[in-house]
Amino acid sequence: MELLPAAKVQQRRWLVRIDPEIFRDERFCKLSVVTRYAYIDSLFFLAANGGPDGTYPLAQFVTEMETDADRVCAQLLNFGIWSLAPGGFTVRPYNGCRIAPEQRAAIPQALRLAVFERDGNHCVECGAIENLSLDHIHPWSLGGPDTYENLRVLCRSCNSSKGAKVPTVPRRSVAEILSEMETGLGGAPKRRPHQDPVFLPGTRLEQL
Repeated sequence: MELLPAAKVQQRRWLVRIDPEIFRDERFCKLSVVTRYAYIDSLFFLAANGGPDGTYPLAQFVTEMETDADRVCAQLLNFGIWSLAPGGFTVRPYNGCRIAPEQRAAIPQALRLAVFERDGNHCVECGAIENLSLDHIHPWSLGGPDTYENLRVLCRSCNSSKGAKVPTVPRRSVAEILSEMETGLGGAPKRRPHQDPVFLPGTRLEQL
């Protein structure tokens, strides 16, 4: 019997979303520039090495931070966006900065049906019964989840109007965003300009 070649499993690719709003967050901005750099660098490391459920290795962190490692580690752990894990740290999303899949997974059919049934199969804003779709109350692009509580039924017209009212931020490169972190300190390494938008493939910051 002729054996068929095994199907090639396509590895899932991850992106890092860096929301410029994080640099207007007063609490986050109280962290040192080097600490903020370390947090964003850890997101890129995980995106390039399997996704958000991985561990940022302690050895990698110490190599990156050198003599600043103890101070930076303490700040990130106390802030709550890192937590201890075997061999390193888990990294948590914060204020729109997160690791996201390159392609969104479809909303499960059972969840879709449950939301439509709850909302009476009509637009919750105007009552229309045609051209309906699911809408994220807290936008997916800003970290809103695909959950029963965060989904609602809107018609195309209301969804478009709502979308226009969602606050937006300028599409800037990571290099431009990181330049805010370097202002007045000069401790973070200089990087080449990068023209990609806010969503970027997982990569190391040194490659930007």
